[in-house]
Amino acid sequence: MSRREQVRIGVGEQGLAGCGGVLRDWTSCILAMFSGLIGMPDSNEAELQAICHALEMLVEVDWRGASLVVIESDSRVAVSWVLQCERRPWKYWHWFPWIDEACLSLSNVCFHNVFREANGVADVLAKNGVDRRS
Repeated sequence: MSRREQVRIGVGEQGLAGCGGVLRDWTSCILAMFSGLIGMPDSNEAELQAICHALEMLVEVDWRGASLVVIESDSRVAVSWVLQCERRPWKYWHWFPWIDEACLSLSNVCFHNVFREANGVADVLAKNGVDRRS
């Protein structure tokens, strides 16, 4: 079995938004989690911010090339924007240079869309993130 890590990310409800994610190893053991308030972005921008937070966590722990990292999001739209430059809307363009740079520095990152039901821990972390002020 090849080694891969998964980062699942979630975003809270409308209004104030939180994001959260969990980093698991290939055996599903939790290695790290994040959760926090991200303000009042629309749902698409909130998903992009959650992806940025997940990548930032991986860059900060110097995850470069350690293993394949699979970032899972329940936003099909955000995943398609990350994977296909020509689909990126101008409105959110400021997020993509950082996402692209982080992916290049980590070197072994892929993105998958998953159903919200498969993303339970990340969703709980995101909803709890709304209550965090830092």
